[in-house]
Amino acid sequence: MDQINYKFICTLQIWDKILESVDKVNVALQSKIDKASELIKGLTSQIQNIRETVDIVFEKAKRICEQCDIEDNFPEKRRKRVKRHDLSENLDTGYDISQQQSFKIQINEAIDTIISELRWRFEKLRDIQKTLSVLTLKHITTYSVEELKKRAADLSIKYSADINSTEFWSEIETLKSQVEATTLFDKCECQSSMGLLKAIVELDLKAMFPNVVVAIKIFLTMPVTVASCERSFSKLKLIKTYLRSTMGQERLSGLAILSIERDIARLLSYENVIKDFAMRKARKVNL
Repeated sequence: MDQINYKFICTLQIWDKILESVDKVNVALQSKIDKASELIKGLTSQIQNIRETVDIVFEKAKRICEQCDIEDNFPEKRRKRVKRHDLSENLDTGYDISQQQSFKIQINEAIDTIISELRWRFEKLRDIQKTLSVLTLKHITTYSVEELKKRAADLSIKYSADINSTEFWSEIETLKSQVEATTLFDKCECQSSMGLLKAIVELDLKAMFPNVVVAIKIFLTMPVTVASCERSFSKLKLIKTYLRSTMGQERLSGLAILSIERDIARLLSYENVIKDFAMRKARKVNL
């Protein structure tokens, strides 16, 4: 407790705001993949705003120090004697820039590093999002035919192993005509890529737009961060222990999916599952 001072409380206040912002966006990224680029852009702007309002954090830290009876200032330190090349000593009795200004510079440098890393790390994500933006009804209806054809060609080239370029453009063109000339998609909430995929499935049009469905599935299953992938490995260590070393692959995969998707598993009715299991294992034959 003796080590808690004004500088420590300022640091806590600043990192609390930064980490809170990052955590909220991180949770959203795991469910809103098609809006990931915009979420990252908003997070970068929010962190930039924190950088510009550091002085407000200092004032808040001072109020906390007053409540906790902690000295609310940075101790000033004299500069050390500096040896010159002529072997003489320069005795400077003045002070460097204030400790608060020095701390503020360090915080700004740390925040600049965070912003730079966010932009660098998610640069490819923005490029992918731009390429795959053609997979929403908003862009399908607003883009011109030339622009739509160009984006469809770029997308089919990048994923040539899964998408047939000729058929894909034909399907996009047909989808554009269906949306503009009919009312099939009016009742469906298909502004996002996920909504468009659900609409195609609900309207039973998968056979009509097979390449569009494949492209949307690629987009929606593309991980934004490695957190969800790493979570599966963490769960694997908890499930397959030394006591369960003889577990088969099918059972291990089933338990891993149940553990990773525990939110969905909790919604299942155990009574129905037990009844279904009992019926499959029943050896009695009804006469």
